[in-house]
Amino acid sequence: SSSTNTTATTNTPTTTTTCLYAKPKGGPPAMDAQLSPNGQWVAFVLEGDLYVVSTSSSQNLLLRLTYKSSPTLSYGLADNFVAQEEMDRHEGYWWHPDSSGLVLTEVDESEVPPYRIHHPEGGGYEDHRYPFCGQTNPKTQLGFLPLTDNAVLSQQILNGSRSMTASTGTTSSPTVTRSHAHSQAHTMNVNKHTMSTNSHTTSPTMNHSTNLNNNNNNLQSNTSYSSSNNFIHWFTPPREAKEYLARVTWLPDGSACAQWQNRTQTCLVYQRIEIIRNANAAANCNYKCKTLWIERRPQGWINLTHMMQVVNEPVVPPTVNTQSSGLLPDGSFSLILASEKTDFMHLYLYTYCPGWNNDMLIPVRALTEGEWMVERIVGMDAKNNVLYVMGTYDSVLEKHLYAIPINTTAAATTGGRQLHRKVTSSNNTTTNMMNQHHNNHSSSSHMMDVEYDEQQQQQQINPMRRSLKNVMSALSGGNNHANTSASASSSTRQSSSSQRRNNNNTNTTTTHAPIRLTPLSGMHNVVMDSDGKYFVDTSSDLHRPTTVQIYQVLPEQFPWNNSHTNCNNNNNNNNVRRKASASNNNNTNTNNGKQQNPYIRFLHTLYDASVDDKTIVNCFTGTTGTSRSTTTSTGTYNASSSNPISIPRNASLRANAGASVFQPPELRSFPTTDGTEILHAALYQPDPAIFGNGPYPLVCSVYGGPHVQRVCRSWSQTCDLRAQRLRSIGFLVVKCDNRGSARRGWAFESSIQHRLGRLEVLDQVACVEYLQKEGLALPSRHQKAGVYGWSYGGYLALQCLCRAPNVFGCGVAGAPVTSWDGYDTHYTERYMGLPNNAAGSGSTTAAYTEASVLEHVPLLANHSKLLLLHGLMDENVHFRHTTRLISRLIQYGKEYELILFPEERHSPRRLRDRIYMEQKLSDFLVQHLLLLNNNNNNAGQQQQQHAGL
Repeated sequence: SSSTNTTATTNTPTTTTTCLYAKPKGGPPAMDAQLSPNGQWVAFVLEGDLYVVSTSSSQNLLLRLTYKSSPTLSYGLADNFVAQEEMDRHEGYWWHPDSSGLVLTEVDESEVPPYRIHHPEGGGYEDHRYPFCGQTNPKTQLGFLPLTDNAVLSQQILNGSRSMTASTGTTSSPTVTRSHAHSQAHTMNVNKHTMSTNSHTTSPTMNHSTNLNNNNNNLQSNTSYSSSNNFIHWFTPPREAKEYLARVTWLPDGSACAQWQNRTQTCLVYQRIEIIRNANAAANCNYKCKTLWIERRPQGWINLTHMMQVVNEPVVPPTVNTQSSGLLPDGSFSLILASEKTDFMHLYLYTYCPGWNNDMLIPVRALTEGEWMVERIVGMDAKNNVLYVMGTYDSVLEKHLYAIPINTTAAATTGGRQLHRKVTSSNNTTTNMMNQHHNNHSSSSHMMDVEYDEQQQQQQINPMRRSLKNVMSALSGGNNHANTSASASSSTRQSSSSQRRNNNNTNTTTTHAPIRLTPLSGMHNVVMDSDGKYFVDTSSDLHRPTTVQIYQVLPEQFPWNNSHTNCNNNNNNNNVRRKASASNNNNTNTNNGKQQNPYIRFLHTLYDASVDDKTIVNCFTGTTGTSRSTTTSTGTYNASSSNPISIPRNASLRANAGASVFQPPELRSFPTTDGTEILHAALYQPDPAIFGNGPYPLVCSVYGGPHVQRVCRSWSQTCDLRAQRLRSIGFLVVKCDNRGSARRGWAFESSIQHRLGRLEVLDQVACVEYLQKEGLALPSRHQKAGVYGWSYGGYLALQCLCRAPNVFGCGVAGAPVTSWDGYDTHYTERYMGLPNNAAGSGSTTAAYTEASVLEHVPLLANHSKLLLLHGLMDENVHFRHTTRLISRLIQYGKEYELILFPEERHSPRRLRDRIYMEQKLSDFLVQHLLLLNNNNNNAGQQQQQHAGL
């Protein structure tokens, strides 16, 4: 915690730093520290328990909020494998927006058996509670812990610190009330070893505060304040989905929204948790849990996202009779959620009205549509009626920032000004209208939640945004002070404002074509300030290294905000439903930054890798020196034609590689064997001046699993050192995104459901055959292709060798999954369904058997060459996968080579291990592909020299 003061004489700011918690020597670290919205508290997790510490207390007083009774319990932490690894939820507690309490999780892993991993030295080991496919998951509960108001709590801290003694070293058992919403409350006396439940409710009389003595590094405890705040109220999850807690966010009315998934991940329930406080007692709260929305996909699975955006003012749903009233009651709000109900991830607008439609969301309209996907909500400017998103509208091989209107027709007819109407909750007309609508539509609301396949998560405000606003202010010479969003939202909730916006034209189903804001081609990652006025754009392309630039948005220029522009005449409007293309032109596309973009203003370039002073070797010509470029007002990237892009290169690597040139890969497209889809590939072709015009020995670099795209217009493709090294010694290297890969829509991804390892192999075979027909790859009758991959890529490499032995003859598999019954629940069951030993599962034995590499080992050709790589401490894909494969290889007399990394986990990280692995991998491919091709390739001796053999 830091505070800044200004000296009166010099006006020089001085910063003081206060240590809130110091890790004792050999003691536990503080985890997931979060500042309360009002800035007066910091919460963190210590050994599985939740603590808070006051930022204003000079005594560094720690307040312990939870007391776990077992090593398998934890409070305020997300479990490692399901929540963090698979659901991308890394939080286990969430501050209430007004800092009056915390929503927190209790995770019980007692029924998850430990999986032991031994350390190579010292005889140590570590146990992981790993939920294997078909077995028990950790049990997660969600509750609310109210805290007293800050003034009372601060006084209790002072009283507790006065009575504190240095000799205090023990604590007595606190009494914690655990009450479930809609169920009878009960009380538990908890200590570190036992747990007992009383049959009656008792009033807790104490809590504990802990003072950190920095002199002796001991945590010392003492009773300090009334534990009326020590109530943890546990909520009952929805009956339709209670296996996985996916997301927790806060809604505009101060209620919490929890997203729950069922075990099969075919149902996602948004549960609204209303927290009603008694003004006379902060801890005396009532809780109501109701379903806000349900998304169902019985024949597939639901992909979780981080897309949920609150609209500042509620939008009137089209089902409201706006001619008679069109008014919304107090407590109404609108949300933008994401769904793949059209097989592409798009955004939809909903409105919540208390007491209406069984307290569920009411659909308003779609904001985006077409055969492209929205990937992230970046920001919103409600005043100018614009939402900013990242997506694939221009190309599935690129990612851009787009602007879309929230309310197209209303904005077009009012010149960007939204309409207002005063509403009060006591308005009889409104009440009668809501009751009438409820009676007319309540019978169909249940069917509506099945038809509208919705999923969401509230957009998390990036911690850079406030700083970004200050940077913008400094660049513009202004004094733009950042608003405190927490206090603003709190005051909005507390005030019974009677003004609600009435967007009379929300019943339209027309969507506006997205307007692209990022001027340069390629892949972009954007961070926007909280007001939606400025954004920082980090981007690159195949020919362009990474640049970081700042832009200002000019929302008044958007067609829907410009009264002199008819938004229906927008030059992109006819392409709203267009299918995202994939230009394979290796040069930058037509919109490469040289065109004037009327919707943005370039401000500053923060970083440009092409002019980094550390660059010493030109990656295209091999010459030394630093290239320079200029940036115009539109953000144009210009590189010198005589001295283009430069990147760092190691001199010895350059000498051994023979060719110092880093050529960007060539992007190719071709159909699948059945002609149903178009696949994209990145091709690294050897230098014809050295290795001729082909055909070349082919190596396929594979991953192939869901949620990953490897072929795109990014500088990371060009600086793929492994692919460039193999290319430089004579290999034709190709990456192909087979069916099941990301960013192509749900149908493209879900084609691998219940048959992992089948279509992926067919598509990789199609890629090899395409390159052979093009005369680039050696025919299989002369030289079979090589393949390498890691993790899911290792699994696919093994499947290629076993299931297509006439095409692939040499492979490297790193940390491969060999049988899906040995991987975790959430990932495996999402794509394969529940195995037969799980309760309520269907018949999936055949699917699991076919997807296992172990079942196809007999098909591995006797002359095939296989190298296995694995870290012995891999806690993700356990080394057991490789040992099971080796047993099967021995059983059928198949040859293999094995390289182990005793001190590495899922992938080697230490420099010496990485170098060793890369050298062994390339030597293996050279030995079994290049050297065998000597009779057909006159460059064999030169290739052997390049490889250092």
